[in-house]
Amino acid sequence: MHKLFRSTFNQPLGFYIRTYKLAESIDDLLNTKLKILDIALGYGFEYEQSYIRAFKREFGITPCELRRSVYCDKTHQSLHNLDNEDDKNTTSVSLSYS
Repeated sequence: MHKLFRSTFNQPLGFYIRTYKLAESIDDLLNTKLKILDIALGYGFEYEQSYIRAFKREFGITPCELRRSVYCDKTHQSLHNLDNEDDKNTTSVSLSYS
């Protein structure tokens, strides 16, 4: 099965699974107050540090940096909306990963 997957998708099955788990964990990072350790364990990583290293390798930032950046964006957005109460347009928070 591993050989078939690799020949079809040009990547190892384990790499695909790890990438999928990391991508899925973003929702928990952004929408829950779970500890990084709990998220790491929940997605099958044995250690918090292995999750953080894999996350940084995949997305270029650590899970904590992601949380902080989104929190700062949301705070800035909320303050901006309070300044412009008459403005009905809202801006959504968007993330891009390399």
